Amino acid sequence: MSNWFYAQDSQHQGPFNEAELKEMLAVGKLPRAVLVWKEGMENWAAADTVPEFQFRPPPIPSRQTTPPPARLASDPAPQEKLAPAAESDPDANSETGPAYDADPDDVARNKTVAMVAYFWVLFLVPLVVAPNSAFAKYHANQGLILFIASLILMVADSVLRLLPLIGFGVNIAIWAILVAYVILGIVNAARGKARPLPIIGHYKLLL
Repeated sequence: MSNWFYAQDSQHQGPFNEAELKEMLAVGKLPRAVLVWKEGMENWAAADTVPEFQFRPPPIPSRQTTPPPARLASDPAPQEKLAPAAESDPDANSETGPAYDADPDDVARNKTVAMVAYFWVLFLVPLVVAPNSAFAKYHANQGLILFIASLILMVADSVLRLLPLIGFGVNIAIWAILVAYVILGIVNAARGKARPLPIIGHYKLLL
C-alpha cells in the first residue's frame, strides 16, 4: 500500500499506510477534511475528496411489514370501542333533579292542588284535598319549606331594615328571592315535575 501523510497545525505527519489513515478518519481522530498527500500527487488534498477515503454510509435496510399474528380460537375477541353513553336526563343528575318518578295519573289529577302549595300558608291545602297523593304531598313539603324560609327571611329583613342605606336594598332582594321561589315551585308543579327548590328544597319535613 502507498504511504500517506496528513497535514495538521502546519505540520505533516506520516507516513501511514492507507488502512491506518482510514481508521483514524473513521474513528474521528482526524477530521474528514484533513489535508492528505502521497507520492505521485501534485498537491495536498482534503481527505474527503480523495477516492480512497470517501466513506459512504451503509444502505438503510428496507422496512418489512410483518403481518399480525393469527388469533387463536382460545384468544379473547378484541374489544370494540364503546360508544359514549347517552347523556342522561339533566333533571335526574342535577342538584335540583326530581326526587322521585311521579305517577302520570297522580300528576294529572293533582297538578292544580300541588300548585296551590306555594302560596305560603296554603301548603296545607294539598294535604287536605289529596291526602293520598304522593305528588301533592311532595309539593306540600316544598311549600312548607318555602313558608319556613320566608318567615326566617322576614325576621332578618325586619332587623336589617333598621340599618341605614342597605335596609331598603335588602328588603327588595328578599322579596325578589321569595317571589322567584314561588314562581319556580308553581312552574315545577304545573309541568308535573317533582323537582326540589334550589338550596332549600332538599329537606323532607312531611313524612
